[in-house]
Amino acid sequence: MLRATAAAPRMSSDTSTDLTRFVRALRTDPSGATAYVLLLGFPLSDHARIATLVQQGVPFVHLERFRQTIGLSLDQIAALVEIPARTLTRRRQTGRLRSDESDRLFRAARVVGRILALYDGKLAEAHEWLESPQRGLGGAVPLTLAATDHGAQAISDIIGRIEYGLGA
Repeated sequence: MLRATAAAPRMSSDTSTDLTRFVRALRTDPSGATAYVLLLGFPLSDHARIATLVQQGVPFVHLERFRQTIGLSLDQIAALVEIPARTLTRRRQTGRLRSDESDRLFRAARVVGRILALYDGKLAEAHEWLESPQRGLGGAVPLTLAATDHGAQAISDIIGRIEYGLGA
């Protein structure tokens, strides 16, 4: 299990700010399609830098910010980004995720961002949907399904149907 560091209290303040920025960004991006990067602690306008960071490996602090911002446990975030807990401990020590892990982190943030956008940034309601079996997903739990690209796309599709009033 990961231990808290001296920076954790400051990060908590930063992560609540990350969620606030995300909710504000929903005014101009109601789907959360680009605002999700705020959940990781990145600015909206940093797409070129983000692409380079993903290729080089995102600093571990962004995974931790995302985890704290959305209120997932270490086990949940490990499953969501498909990184075993022991590997997460090693990544924390090295300070950086690998490229493939970084890509999965951004996929997870994109999916969670879409769900948060669906609930206007209300974290409790988004958690309820994320952690409950969904009929429109064949009874699958979105948190589990989001760990794969196919599952993430299925979640995105069902959210699009809900947004357009087509039902789940």
